[in-house]
Order: sequence, then structure tokens, then C-alpha cells
Amino acid sequence: MQLAYRHLALNGDTMNVAGRGIRVADIYARYAQGEQPAEAATAYGIPLAAVFEALAYAADRPDEIQQVLSEDAQAYVPAKM
Repeated sequence: MQLAYRHLALNGDTMNVAGRGIRVADIYARYAQGEQPAEAATAYGIPLAAVFEALAYAADRPDEIQQVLSEDAQAYVPAKM
């Protein structure tokens, strides 16, 4: 069964909030660090429903979200002084 999303859309191979360029993985990361959904909605200027939809998507695909976050962590290399 293919699900239709009201607030989400693929951008390449990454699921984002439609038309905003905000990745589901970024919303999930903020939530995992303790941010409330309403705070994320306000910070990103998106509907609260979009945040909940993103969190539901992330809950259904934990391996995909973890892969995106792992790639982000690997891409970040602190500058050496």
C-alpha cells in the first residue's frame, strides 16, 4: 500500500517537508533531543501537522532516518587548530 503525504515530498532520495527543503531527519533529530513538536513547527515556520507527519514517517523508517543522520555525522569534520 502506497501512502500519500499531505506535507511531505521526496527531494531526490530524501523525504522533506514539501516545498520547504526541511528534511524529515532534521525534524526527528530535534525531537530526539527533547524538542516538542510545537517548538519545531514554530522554529521552522511549518504547520504542526507537518511535524507530526514527519515524525510518523521517521517512526515507520528508523533505519532510513538513522542512515541520513549517520551520513551527516560523518560529513561533519571539526577543524583542527
